[in-house]
Amino acid sequence: MILFVDDCPRRQAALRKSFGPAVMIAGSIGVAVYYLSISDVDAGFTTIYLDYDGVDGDLLAEWMARHRPLPNVKVIIHSSNYVGAIKMRGALQAAGYDVEMTAFAEVVKSVD
Repeated sequence: MILFVDDCPRRQAALRKSFGPAVMIAGSIGVAVYYLSISDVDAGFTTIYLDYDGVDGDLLAEWMARHRPLPNVKVIIHSSNYVGAIKMRGALQAAGYDVEMTAFAEVVKSVD
């Protein structure tokens, strides 16, 4: 299962179209924390796509670094806010997460 964290309805629609039922979407940090809190290794997420703007991505990255839900999950930051994305990547990598950065267009393109 894939968790996609982004508050933009246009991006959410593109992801639903591209990934279908394999994606859960959180439009806020509160929803993302809820999903991550109830998930477990066997039935949880394999990949988390994070945005910075609009969803307090830096706060979510800090929460993940502190609480380490699903420490083996792959994290992909798709934010166009480069400074924010770098900050998120640093916090998550310091906590041991496998983190990549990519453009949103590449995320959707990769599943076409």
